[in-house]
Amino acid sequence: MTDNEGEPQDSTAVEPSEKAPSTSPWSAALARVSLELHEFFSLRARETLAATVSPEQRATVQKHFSLAREHAAVVEELGDRAERPAVVITLSREAARHFVAAVLAQRGFALADIDRARLWEEFERNADAYGEVPEEVWALRELAEVQAVESQTDTDAFSQSFSKAREAFSWFASQIEARCPEQIRRTRFIRRLVAALVVLALLGLAVRALLAPKNLARGARVTVSTLHPACTDPGAVANGKLETTYGAHTDRSDSAWVQLDLGSSKRVERVVVFNRGDGWFDDGLPFVLEVGETPDAWTRVSDRSAHFAQGDPWETRGIGKTARYVRVRSARPGGYVALSEIEVYAR
Repeated sequence: MTDNEGEPQDSTAVEPSEKAPSTSPWSAALARVSLELHEFFSLRARETLAATVSPEQRATVQKHFSLAREHAAVVEELGDRAERPAVVITLSREAARHFVAAVLAQRGFALADIDRARLWEEFERNADAYGEVPEEVWALRELAEVQAVESQTDTDAFSQSFSKAREAFSWFASQIEARCPEQIRRTRFIRRLVAALVVLALLGLAVRALLAPKNLARGARVTVSTLHPACTDPGAVANGKLETTYGAHTDRSDSAWVQLDLGSSKRVERVVVFNRGDGWFDDGLPFVLEVGETPDAWTRVSDRSAHFAQGDPWETRGIGKTARYVRVRSARPGGYVALSEIEVYAR
């Protein structure tokens, strides 16, 4: 006898099966975007659609598609707040008629055998061939059957109809391929070529960024001999940007200087100094560039008495010194140092 004796047993019970993994909205959206990108570059579906019609049918498709887009463009230009809604309704009716005619011709229907008044009926009869037809298309049919009037009192209803008409126009356009297969293949080649060139350009920029020398001075601690009252943050001289005025500005003294602490000793090969950007460019010259492993022992590596600017900076190459500190000093009695940026490189 078991503990459950006397209790009713469920003879239909089955072992629980493993729960099927659910597809997240993100993965579904990613899959959809991937398919759209693939179609954009391969154009396989468009080429297949174009191959279904003869040259004579294609001419008919092109004629009606062109007229449909012309009417739709005028409808779009007039907008849903047109002063005479009857004009928009009439043009929408004509655009719809040409769209339907183009779609039917795309599917091989002989339009000569279809009375103009029966175009929508023929489309509805064969709607299953287009998969799921959006409701905006059927709303467009209703709008196309409205008798044109000189006034439309229900502006909100008209605005909604106009919005649905635009969606329907877009859907019809997606069902039509007026190009021949050769034109589509050329388009595919051009798109792939442009994509390849873009990828190569991005790779080139990425490689250039990876191989570009690192600015050792960026974010360095900055000290100055004396601080000009208008300069609130001398650290801006090592922030990696060219200030429109200046990054660091000392007061006048017999030995004015701006000093960078790189944090540790590094091999210094090149220093680039950018002048202030608001004028008085040569007012503090001449300058001396010095490096050192301590703030008390300096090695002079360059000096500058000639004009330099942000677009034509003072660049010193081949320094070949191990240093923790880099300093720009004014060699002019009563001079000052005002610079936009200082960059330091190991090569």
